[in-house]
Amino acid sequence: MEMTGGPNSLTDAERVRLRFCEQEIEQHESTSMSMGRPLREIREHRLYRETHERWGDYTRARWRRTKQSADRYIKAVEIAEELAGAGLPAPRFEKQARPLGRLSRAERQAVARRLQATGGFKGVSATAVEALAEEVAPRAPRQVPARREALILVTKSGRVGPSKRAKGLILRSLKTMATEADRIQALGPHAVEDTVRALSPDEAQQARELLKAIARTGSRFSTALAAQYGTEEADQQQLPTAA
Repeated sequence: MEMTGGPNSLTDAERVRLRFCEQEIEQHESTSMSMGRPLREIREHRLYRETHERWGDYTRARWRRTKQSADRYIKAVEIAEELAGAGLPAPRFEKQARPLGRLSRAERQAVARRLQATGGFKGVSATAVEALAEEVAPRAPRQVPARREALILVTKSGRVGPSKRAKGLILRSLKTMATEADRIQALGPHAVEDTVRALSPDEAQQARELLKAIARTGSRFSTALAAQYGTEEADQQQLPTAA
């Protein structure tokens, strides 16, 4: 909502300060900590109020930045001033200061003291600062209620993914196994026995391994179904357990 007069009008002195602050912001690189100081003055004194109702509206329209982004620059400056006031090295860029935002004053100073021995924040990546912050104040793992479709599947090879993906693969594989079993049955009443008699020793061993793999998977799936949804009816045939 644009405003052009009334109680939100700026005084002449405030307009001068707004122009000065905006010129200062324009002179700095987008990664510079110095952007935070003029942004802070504009926010604290509501120097944006003549043209914009809300702080976030002003930052988006004037600087193409979200409210959260502008606030991070202001927070970075406050952290830098706090550490410098304690005689400790201060972040040089907003991204270096960002990991320190969640820490207490004492914890931030602990991180700065560790960096002091190696020349402060110069040449230190934001990732390295984040690692130090985690050492000083480890974050508790966030507990998220598990939904059935969001459970994590960890495979033998270490691959992970939501079980919703695995569900489709498993059900399709079971359907394929059942279809192939029906095809074998359709070959005739003696097809299996005749095939076994025609197998070589190597082929027989291969057939045993395949059957064991099918039985293992079938047994696990049957057990899991019983645990989740109850046991099968007594007249239903149970899957064999592989040796």
